[in-house]
Amino acid sequence: MLGNVADGTAVGGARVMLRGSRVFYGESDTEGRFRFEGVPPNARQYKIWAYVGNLITAKVQLDQTISADSESARFAPLRLEMREGKRAKFVVTSAVTKQPLEGAVIRFGYPDRRKTTTAADGTAVVEGLLAQEYDVTVEAERHARQTPQLYLSQSDKDAEYKVVLDPGGIVRGAVFDEQGHPVSQAEVVYREPESYIG
Repeated sequence: MLGNVADGTAVGGARVMLRGSRVFYGESDTEGRFRFEGVPPNARQYKIWAYVGNLITAKVQLDQTISADSESARFAPLRLEMREGKRAKFVVTSAVTKQPLEGAVIRFGYPDRRKTTTAADGTAVVEGLLAQEYDVTVEAERHARQTPQLYLSQSDKDAEYKVVLDPGGIVRGAVFDEQGHPVSQAEVVYREPESYIG
């Protein structure tokens, strides 16, 4: 599929997400153009949106037609119009020291998968957000993580979330493949039994 991102003029460097049964990620070029190839047919409608800085588009539902070989979906070219988004400021402190936590990791859940870390004053700002709910995980070394939900539909343009992390334990282990060889750089995801956020 083909398209372009604009806010009156072309917007380059925007992250473009196409979501059906899975998510495809792309980026607009300097002329605002983006392209997805080999997109399979999907029983559900595809939705597409994009963001860069504090600019974001609405989520647009796409009509799809099936190609002759039935292996890929086709879409009409489209134009995504960007507007100013919402900002979420996180203020992360330690329940142990009562001090700001530098380097705390803030992760947004599927499908956005955004990630940032706090500065020396324990703050981090994520911008270009829609007026919707977001699942977020906040974690720091030697602290128990928290999984706050952001409700931005009724929030001001700039919302602030204060997160206090309690002390946490350390889990150590190793990852091996089927032949018993160690696997480097494997991403290890854990979650609490009552939580669906990993």
